[in-house]
Amino acid sequence: MIKIITNNFWIKVICILIATGVWVYVVNSESKVDNFPGSIALEVRNKPENLVVIKNTDFVELRIVAEQGMWKKLSADTFQTYIDLAGLDIGTHELPVKVNTNVDGVQVVEINPPKVMVRLEPLISKKVPVVVKTYGKAEDGYVPGEATTNIREVEISGAESVIREIGQAFAPVRLDGESSNISNKIVSLVCYDEQNEEIKNINFNPSQAEVDLQIVRASQIKTVGIKVKTSGMPKDGFWISQITTEPSTVIITGSSRALINTEYIETESIDIEGIRSNKISRVNLNLPNGISLTSGQTNQVVANINVSALDASRKEIDAKYNYINLNPNLKISSVSPLAVKVLVSGPNDIINKLSSNDVLVNFNLESKQQGVYNENITYEMISVPESVSVINFVPNNIKIILDSK
Repeated sequence: MIKIITNNFWIKVICILIATGVWVYVVNSESKVDNFPGSIALEVRNKPENLVVIKNTDFVELRIVAEQGMWKKLSADTFQTYIDLAGLDIGTHELPVKVNTNVDGVQVVEINPPKVMVRLEPLISKKVPVVVKTYGKAEDGYVPGEATTNIREVEISGAESVIREIGQAFAPVRLDGESSNISNKIVSLVCYDEQNEEIKNINFNPSQAEVDLQIVRASQIKTVGIKVKTSGMPKDGFWISQITTEPSTVIITGSSRALINTEYIETESIDIEGIRSNKISRVNLNLPNGISLTSGQTNQVVANINVSALDASRKEIDAKYNYINLNPNLKISSVSPLAVKVLVSGPNDIINKLSSNDVLVNFNLESKQQGVYNENITYEMISVPESVSVINFVPNNIKIILDSK
């Protein structure tokens, strides 16, 4: 047995070493197909001037082929993923995702997603008021009081569909157990959507504000209602059936005596002379001397004034859409939802004969180009016959897609 092992011993050792080397080479050179760990930032190239890019994703994932030994050398910087906007104009576009790599021997076999929806919109700007918004908590027994900033308004710029929906900018201040006033705090300005999420891709000028915030004892605040002040009378045969505000209450702070004497906050006067349909107004609050709002609140509320006809009946109508000033080179390719349900009120003889042709939701499409638009509906946009008033409608927003003919 020993003789069998020792016979041609060195030749056998050399063969084992060669076989081991070949095995190591094969293992190390074997290609591996797998998802690259992590996401790759998606670049935008050749963006047209004075347009803003809104895309449905900012990152992509890759599936690649590379030799086993090469995987440990790869990083996110190995790949450049991008979309090319050269030659594109305002509107919605579906673009392929392209990939470059700076490492030889790496092959991309799958891109997820392979295409990206991109909307190009005009770059617009406007000025909005600046409001201090607090988060976190002061020390137990203390709350944020009156807040002031060194700027009253800021210029914001970005995509048209985003900027036109923004009514104010915020100077956010984090509270962390404070019991004394905060002075000269520099914060970056932000805007929030209806879900209280920060809106991205907005430019601010200036981008920061200096905040002074009072920290007061909790006994120095009070929640009160809002009273809408009106002047004038509705048209004969109509009456104000309901007035609501958004928000319905505000939190005020001030001296103990001032708080005791304040049961509600009144708005500036709203003219209702001769109205016969519902009215929505954004109106300022008239704060008494010695009273201020706690931080994070604006000095404006939205007042909803509902008008009803005397001896009136109600009816729900599927209103028709009426498009005004549509570019002759464009067409409405899609609208969602297909109808707006409008609850109307008026004299029995008129309401009984009312049809969809008599209730129109008017959309002014002047200056709009090819693209996707989310349009808010207001009471003023709904036209109805004489003596008929709009009580309510759903939904309050529709999506219109404009395409070239």
